[in-house]
Amino acid sequence: DTVQLGVPAPFLLLDSANERVVQGLPGSRPRVQGSEWRHYFLLSCIVPLIFCCCMLVVTALNWRDMREVLQTGTTTSATIVDRFSSGGRSRSYYLVYRYSVPPGGVANSYTRRQSVGSNRYFDLRYLPGATAQIRYLPTNPTSALLADTALPTETLLLWFTGTALCLSGLLVGLHFAWQDWRLARRGQLLAGIVQAVEPWPWKENRYQLRYRFVDPSGTWREGRARIAAAQAGSGRFAPGTTVAVLYADRELFCLL
Repeated sequence: DTVQLGVPAPFLLLDSANERVVQGLPGSRPRVQGSEWRHYFLLSCIVPLIFCCCMLVVTALNWRDMREVLQTGTTTSATIVDRFSSGGRSRSYYLVYRYSVPPGGVANSYTRRQSVGSNRYFDLRYLPGATAQIRYLPTNPTSALLADTALPTETLLLWFTGTALCLSGLLVGLHFAWQDWRLARRGQLLAGIVQAVEPWPWKENRYQLRYRFVDPSGTWREGRARIAAAQAGSGRFAPGTTVAVLYADRELFCLL
């Protein structure tokens, strides 16, 4: 299923790796300009997407459990027994408190460590020995939280946004990969003619090559391709030069 040229002619190529394709050698496959970058972009979206999805699931489960404790839990008093912090420049803060279920009991005493913000950690009301109100689940007394704990809604939204962005990037990458696959596997090689080489408007030391070709339906079409300054200054792509065009449909084609 090697792609054949529409018009036999000597071709100038942007990528010399496509020489075998132009020659019609068996088993050769076109290398689409920029496909490597697009494939790396696709792969770079997969790992962050998996990470964000895992964090989103963990945060959502934690948010659900915390909401259950705060909305349906029983309120009781607890004694702050310790506090500590860990980490380097980005530190984490913890309070350790002890409570009894039912209140006043001895056998059913529980100790809980809870991550808190720096404001609560340095609040004098939460020094060791102080009393604080907590909520716990009667069905599972080890599940407890300080009564005025806020749900991690912002964190949940953060990971949801990160997952959505990574998923969007993955879909964009899949779209480009699908286009590259169509060009490489289903594209038809045609002869094009260089019209002009002009500076690229949005990037220095980059140029655009304008070309024309006739598609299989007999319609003249125009396209543009980015080339390096060295290629533009070599004079190889002068107006009238024959180039190889890989054509899939009227919206999907490129120079080789």
